[in-house]
Amino acid sequence: MNEIILKKTLISYYNETIKNKKYLLFFSIFLFIISITMVSSKNFSNPRFEIIIFLLVLFLGLFLINYYTKHIKELHKVAFIAVLCFGIFLVFITPIFDVPDEGEHFIRAELVSQGELFPNHFPGQGFKTIQSFLVLFDDRGSTVFESNSDNQVINHSSVFFHSAFQQNPFFGYLAQAIGIFFAKIFDLNQIWLLWLGRLFNLVLYSALISIAVKKTPILKIPFIAVACLPLAVYQGASMSIDSMINGLALLIIAYFFYMIKSKTNSLTKRELAIFSFLCLILGLCKLPYLAFIFLILIVPNDKFEFNKYYYGLISIVLVGVIGLIWSNHIAVPAINNSYRIDYIIANNVSSTAQINNMISHPRETILLLFNVTHYLPYIQDLFVFSYAENAYDSGLINGIYTMFFGAICFLYPYKNKISNKLRVFSFCIVLISFYGIFLSQYITWSPVGSSSISGIQARYFIPLLSLLPFVFGINNNVSRDKKIDLIIIIITFAFLGSGVLATAIKYY
Repeated sequence: MNEIILKKTLISYYNETIKNKKYLLFFSIFLFIISITMVSSKNFSNPRFEIIIFLLVLFLGLFLINYYTKHIKELHKVAFIAVLCFGIFLVFITPIFDVPDEGEHFIRAELVSQGELFPNHFPGQGFKTIQSFLVLFDDRGSTVFESNSDNQVINHSSVFFHSAFQQNPFFGYLAQAIGIFFAKIFDLNQIWLLWLGRLFNLVLYSALISIAVKKTPILKIPFIAVACLPLAVYQGASMSIDSMINGLALLIIAYFFYMIKSKTNSLTKRELAIFSFLCLILGLCKLPYLAFIFLILIVPNDKFEFNKYYYGLISIVLVGVIGLIWSNHIAVPAINNSYRIDYIIANNVSSTAQINNMISHPRETILLLFNVTHYLPYIQDLFVFSYAENAYDSGLINGIYTMFFGAICFLYPYKNKISNKLRVFSFCIVLISFYGIFLSQYITWSPVGSSSISGIQARYFIPLLSLLPFVFGINNNVSRDKKIDLIIIIITFAFLGSGVLATAIKYY
């Protein structure tokens, strides 16, 4: 009986493959071209690992394209499986602590795994963690083939390290902590502390974006394109809190779309409370994104069964006050208990002095904040295939990727009546968050009076991307086209696969 079922499944899969052969061929050729643009002479001397990864990514992509054609009405499942499957590659092949600040994220997650939700700082020593962290930290940038951590048992001896992201909320590390906890209780080798932490964090990101895709009534395909951004999956398949930040942001925007497309008088205080809570926990992870709470003001009042403005303003005030209290009394003081205090002293960084300087020099401040040349590099950097320094990628392919995503923002067809008022106000929220990130970095990380803004990284802006098709879409009087959706999915998966290949080509 099982053999008959398996045979029917294989026949069905084969027939579906033949039916979509031109699209699968397009995916294969596109992925191959991307790979060729990234290789160098060193990859030809021993190409076995790269070839294996290419074939695995190729077959995974072909499977997911077929899966998509069979589950067009269940796009949340497509998003979950795509991110999870491609991300698993990065969990295991991304070098140790290769992701920005991954070592410090690891320590915070390890402390949470011990039940230490609010890290205890020991003056003059730092934060107490386990010896295995130092072993992994010494191997940072190395692949598992270049490290002995895969055949060494976990060393639970106590050691100290100077930083542990004390300023971040503990719930941003629960998933990673669960992975570390399982590595400990099953007495696995040291590398599994990292691998299982990454894996559980990836599952969290996959789940959040799957819920977001299911929740939003519009723009599901653009949501998948943002969720599958190679840089986003690269962060999601790491120990970084960015996994929760990006996933929560997509979920909040999906909830916003759900509210503006809901029926008249259908939204209750429950929906307002859920939305406000999501905005709060996102803002505690990344303060400038507290601005997402203002999206509640854009939802038409007649969608609620109560006076939205009264309860909406209460929600905004509560979220804002809690966020500011957290920042001023917990996050900012905690920065002093890290390596950042040395940077602040050495580079003449002072929030108070910087603000006074901005007030004293309003013209220079305006020119600084509105100088477009400061922002252009970060737009391009959003579409690189990995974040590591001197990453193997292709300027040509990155340019094509930027144009591809730009086309989605402006030209994706969806037949929905969206007023210009909603678009303008939504764009204002984008700008508030965008400039809030630059302004916060200028105040807290740039030397006083500096003519440039220090510490900005493109990954900070990933949460804003899912709002752009809503704001800039000019093709909203045309019904969705299944062929266009399929092409977008194919190209999205090809670029996502290229992120995996970029890591393999660079490090192996």
